Amino acid sequence: MRVLLISANIEKLPDPVAPLGLAYISSALKLRGHEVQCLDLCFEENIEEVLKRSLWNFLPEVIGIKGPLWEHMKIMRPRQGARKEPRV
Repeated sequence: MRVLLISANIEKLPDPVAPLGLAYISSALKLRGHEVQCLDLCFEENIEEVLKRSLWNFLPEVIGIKGPLWEHMKIMRPRQGARKEPRV
């Protein structure tokens, strides 16, 4: 199964935080034979474009999102429109 794991935490102050939780989950999924891609949005300039590109290039079957609730709201908007175009 193709799994896209997204770290939605874009806060850089006081210090950016590495998405270690996603790394643990990714490792466990890979050990069980899943194809996993992690996306850390912390340093991305154009979040919507990065999300669209990741969705269309990787075509995940499952998406996991980690981060503060207010960040989830920002990234869910582009994802909701992702299924309007046909899958290849």
